Amino acid sequence: MTPMVQRKPPVGTAQSIANGHAFTKHVQTQREFPEISSVGDFATLIETIINSPAEHKVLSNGREAFWDGKDTVVIYNPKAGDKGTCFRPTAGKRYFDNLA
Repeated sequence: MTPMVQRKPPVGTAQSIANGHAFTKHVQTQREFPEISSVGDFATLIETIINSPAEHKVLSNGREAFWDGKDTVVIYNPKAGDKGTCFRPTAGKRYFDNLA
């Protein structure tokens, strides 16, 4: 199997995402991450997924998606103010597979 070639988002991307809409929406409001209690914890989770995803793919408009292999997706969007999002899609892996 050929190793996955992955471009790394810029340093600080995980912190930007964690400090953006994803924390309020997905951690606090929708409670998708019961194990996360702070923005710092969320940033650590995002950083871990970006640095060693189970799967990674390049999307349209310069975006990239990272799948943790279990239930979480990180989407890096360099054009967004908060640089992307992190959430647990209800469709799971199927959601990740259908991203384009």
